[in-house]
Amino acid sequence: MERNDEKKVWGRFCLQKQEENLDRQGLYLTNPENSDELVLAMPNFSPSQIWRWENNMLVCDTGKVLDIDGHFKAGHGAPVLAWEPHGGENQKFCPFKIICPETDKEYCLIGRLAEQDVQGDRL
Repeated sequence: MERNDEKKVWGRFCLQKQEENLDRQGLYLTNPENSDELVLAMPNFSPSQIWRWENNMLVCDTGKVLDIDGHFKAGHGAPVLAWEPHGGENQKFCPFKIICPETDKEYCLIGRLAEQDVQGDRL
C-alpha cells in the first residue's frame, strides 16, 4: 500500500473535458503562461496543457499545481486555481475511477486526497 508521503511520478498527460457528443473534440484544462488561472481551451498541447501527477499533486508543465484557493474552505464551490507548489493539503489530489451503473462506462475523476476513501476506486 502506498503511503501518502511517498513520491510517485506518473507520465505526462492532458486533461480533456468529456463531451456528450464523442464526434466533437473537447476542451483541455489549461494554465496560461505567467498566470494563476485555469481555463478550458482548444487543444494546442503546449506546456500550459501538459500535466503530471507528482507527490499527490497535479503539476502543470508551467510549474504551477492545482490548488484550492486558500481564501475559501475546501468543498463544493471553492475556487480552484494554479499556484506555486508548497505541498499543502489544498494542493493534494488523487485520481479515482467511477463506473456508471447504467452504461458501464468508466470515468476518471480528480478528488481531494483528504476524501480519497469517500467514493470510487483510487487509480
